Amino acid sequence: MSWCEFIDSTQAVSVDWTGSMVGTRVYKVWDYSRTLILTNPSSIIGGPSGIESLPTINSSWEGMKLDRYDVSPGPGNVFVVQGMYSTDGRFTNFSGPNYDEPQWQVSFQTVPMPFVYATPVTSAVALGDGAQLLSYNYEPKEKTVGAKMVRYSRRIDLEQADYDQAVFAVGLENNSLHLIGGKVYLFEASDIIPKGGGKFYTNYSWIYDRGWLSSHLVRNPNTAISYPLDLQYFNGAAPYAGAIWTRPPFHHVIPYFDQTNAPGPVAIPPKYDAVCELERRDIGWTNLPGAF
Repeated sequence: MSWCEFIDSTQAVSVDWTGSMVGTRVYKVWDYSRTLILTNPSSIIGGPSGIESLPTINSSWEGMKLDRYDVSPGPGNVFVVQGMYSTDGRFTNFSGPNYDEPQWQVSFQTVPMPFVYATPVTSAVALGDGAQLLSYNYEPKEKTVGAKMVRYSRRIDLEQADYDQAVFAVGLENNSLHLIGGKVYLFEASDIIPKGGGKFYTNYSWIYDRGWLSSHLVRNPNTAISYPLDLQYFNGAAPYAGAIWTRPPFHHVIPYFDQTNAPGPVAIPPKYDAVCELERRDIGWTNLPGAF
């Protein structure tokens, strides 16, 4: 078995602003090359039964045809593969935004973000005979870490006929997470402004958050054993599968400390909740007039 589908949160179907159906399915593929995934998906065997081929281009799903695959590298020999479906073939030659076009702007931001981490502490507990027993535990400390973001912005010119759809779509998609080219972006919109003659303009922005890969360790002061951060995902499922994160993209990390340790040589490392308060709308960008 060399592929499986992320079924819980990545199958998405919608009707876009033109009335056409669009959809995505996302797979994890391992032990095969990127070239083979793109050129001969039928040779990749796996799926629920272990003997199914990866869906081929032009195969049907939910009344749509598979137009193309976008392949992004994951950890090790794993690829994240996004299948892009439509009823009108719009993704057949789709390559994502063309940043060579003059209306695209790219900016780089470092956003200050508080990060709470664990620091080991040792305390002495007095015993009845005058002796002391050392107790080991962890306490929360906070520091500010710069989160590196990349913002892709584009001015969009709208006709009167697109105005109502743009107002609806921007209101629906603003501050949502979109999956484009196998990567997750946060969509942000600006005001829709009239420019005369029944025409309007606005700006669409997509923000890419790199997250922080796991490099922060907490240490038991007695045994000198390092513990990686133990992330417990708020929704019960780990996004961005395969990577070990200190902070997954678009997540806040909140530690939970066990305050019930009895005095003694063992300290329990804290667990961390990774919380994302943003709605995931993978193909929501297809609702936006003029997006790509």
